[in-house]
Amino acid sequence: MKEQVESGVADTSRRDFLKLGGVAAATATMGAAAGAGFVLGRDPDANVGWGRTESGHDMYFDREPFRVDVAPPWKSLVS
Repeated sequence: MKEQVESGVADTSRRDFLKLGGVAAATATMGAAAGAGFVLGRDPDANVGWGRTESGHDMYFDREPFRVDVAPPWKSLVS
């Protein structure tokens, strides 16, 4: 008859221990990256608008003075 061996922490091989350690480290890294991204995204300094609203919906740039018939790089090709 074969003896029944109790499995537990003492029976864990080095290879399995290192695999589990790698998985735990990768999980912790991904969690930290996600958490840092969330915190930095909520920072008010990350908003791009310079107007009254945070999201910049009230930004306006008057493009009329800068309109041209032919863009400068193409002037030599057109004329």
